[in-house]
Amino acid sequence: MAQLRYALTEGCAELGSQIMTITWPGNEGWLRGGPAAYFAKVDVARRAGRLLYASVVAEHRNDMGSRELVIIAHSLGCRVTLEFLRHLDRADRPPRLERVVVMLMAAAVPTELNDLYDAARQNADEIVVLHSTDDTVLRRWFRLGQTVAREGRFPEALGYAGNPRVPPWSYQQQMVGYDHGDYWLSSPTADVIGAQLQAYFPDVTYRAPEFRPRRLSERPLLDDYGYLPEYGLPEL
Repeated sequence: MAQLRYALTEGCAELGSQIMTITWPGNEGWLRGGPAAYFAKVDVARRAGRLLYASVVAEHRNDMGSRELVIIAHSLGCRVTLEFLRHLDRADRPPRLERVVVMLMAAAVPTELNDLYDAARQNADEIVVLHSTDDTVLRRWFRLGQTVAREGRFPEALGYAGNPRVPPWSYQQQMVGYDHGDYWLSSPTADVIGAQLQAYFPDVTYRAPEFRPRRLSERPLLDDYGYLPEYGLPEL
C-alpha cells in the first residue's frame, strides 16, 4: 500500500495528504489459518463491509465526512468494498457525500453474485475494475476457497477477466502479466488509477513520470508505525 501511494503522489503530489490506508481482519499468519482459512474470511468480509458503511455514516453525522470518497481495494478487500456499496443506498446517502468512486484490483469476488453487483452499480458513481488472466491465485486457489465457502462451484473471480461486464463497468483494464500481488508493486497500476481520478475529478491533475520503470526502483522506507515518513502522524 505504501508503494502504491508513493507512486500515485509521484504523478500528483496533492494526493499525498488525501490518502488514508486501512486494513481489515482478512489476513492472518499461517499458524492461525493463513490461506487455508480463506473460506472463513468471506463472511468476515461481509461483516467488515457493514462496519465500513457504519463508520462512513458516523463520520458524516459528526460533520467529519468528505464530499468525495474514493476506495481502492485489492483481492478480498474488494468484497468488503462491494458489501459497503450494498448498504450505501444512493437515495439515502449522507447529504454531504456527493460522489463515490471505487477501484477494484484483483477482486476475489465470484462473478455470479448478481444482486451484489447490481447494488454496487446503483450506489456508486463510478466502478473501475483492474483484472488479470495471469493471476494464479484467482485462477486456482480462489475457485477452491469460494467452493468451500459455499458460494458457487469453482466460480470465476471478477478480478480474473473482469466479468460480469454487462452492464459495463465505468472502466475496466486487463493488467497483462500481473499476478495477484503485482498491483501494489507496479507503477503502471498507479498510472491507470491516476488517469481515472483525473477523468472523474476535474481538480485532479495526474502526470505519470516519464521513463520510470515498470516497478518502483526501491521500497519506500516505513517508520515504526508503518507510515511513509512524510505522511506520519503529527506529534501530540
